[in-house]
Amino acid sequence: SIDEDEVFLKVSFSRSDKDQRLSDVAEHYRYMMPVNKLPAGFHTQTNNLGQSVPLYIEHGEEVKDCVERFRHVDRIRLLLRWLHDQVDMEAMIHQGIVRMHFPAATYKDLKALNKTWANIMQVPCLPTPADLDDVRNYFGEQIAFFFAWFGTYNKYLFVLAVAASISSVREYVYQWAGKWVLNAFAVFLVGWVATFNELFKRRSSRCKQVWGMKDWDSQQANTLPDFDPDTAGTNLEKMYRLAATSCVVLYVVVFAGAILGISLVNKNMRDAGDMRLAEWSPIVISVLMKVSSFTWSKFAIKLIRWENHRTEARFNDSLAWTLASVKLFVALFPFADLAFLEYFINQTCKPTLEEAAVSVYRHSGWPAGTNNSGPLPPYNNTQIDLAFLDRFYQTNKNGLACIAGCYPIECTEEIDNGIPKFLCTTNCWS
Repeated sequence: SIDEDEVFLKVSFSRSDKDQRLSDVAEHYRYMMPVNKLPAGFHTQTNNLGQSVPLYIEHGEEVKDCVERFRHVDRIRLLLRWLHDQVDMEAMIHQGIVRMHFPAATYKDLKALNKTWANIMQVPCLPTPADLDDVRNYFGEQIAFFFAWFGTYNKYLFVLAVAASISSVREYVYQWAGKWVLNAFAVFLVGWVATFNELFKRRSSRCKQVWGMKDWDSQQANTLPDFDPDTAGTNLEKMYRLAATSCVVLYVVVFAGAILGISLVNKNMRDAGDMRLAEWSPIVISVLMKVSSFTWSKFAIKLIRWENHRTEARFNDSLAWTLASVKLFVALFPFADLAFLEYFINQTCKPTLEEAAVSVYRHSGWPAGTNNSGPLPPYNNTQIDLAFLDRFYQTNKNGLACIAGCYPIECTEEIDNGIPKFLCTTNCWS
């Protein structure tokens, strides 16, 4: 390096197409390559999109003149696989022998990719199959699959944008018609998601066919340095995987218990006239969600390593499922608690509805917009005075009147055929 405190070591195959060492390594790992010269009477097949679907065969001495040239990404993939079989790079990094290792870019390929694909002038253009081939030839199939998904998503997002624009007219029509437009858009959105997933599934199958990715994970993928072949398939590996799954379940249970605990403490403090947690609970829950999500993102990687996955694809699939399941639970459970659980969990039950109402509103006072304005107690409220609670209480099997955990804090009275009705905002949804 310039400051002479690091030494760079470059390991590579010869750039020559006749590099015997590269051919030997490809043959050793039974590396699949596309055929470019078919016997007389045979021709390359094409799919419904007009794309050529080449035949893929294992590279070997007797067929090396009939297959395509090695791409830069093929050279890197074979070199990394050979290196991982010779030395444990992760252990060397851990011991401080090697600081890092990475595949080096080639200026010529990088310049061509920047001109045809990464140029800022290409931003408004939809990706083409040729663009995807450029990405695949430089970064490899894993990155190319991501851009295949992203390109398909952007393409069909235009249809969704048109539907959303039409849906926006609900603000300018009658209220009943606006509801129908919104419901129709919701149904369309569900159909759009299902259609998009099915269409991309078909496109990914075409890409796997054209790129020769069938059985890639079991035949061609590199073995991870952390993989222990002696543990694979044993009861010890099953025990580790069971432990990892148990940690996932335990984590979500602890998080759910923390959310429910905050809700219960909030109710007890509120009943005692202390409204401090009621004011701060949204912030406390938000911080808990952020901390729990961040902590899990660090902890999940260690759990997946316990499972002893052989290839990076299997490792990433398991990691994605583990991360997504917990992070979605952390993001959605607090809202599910407010929407569905709070109503039933933190109920206030008394022998009569009036006593239950006095217990709930003793410190905060009656909800704004109701007929009640007197002090709490005395117990001198009629059924009409408590009409705003009609939708928020029920009588349990013990004959007690129970007001829901989500109770009114502000109401608006409306007269329907001479009968007063209340539209109320609750403490759960303000």
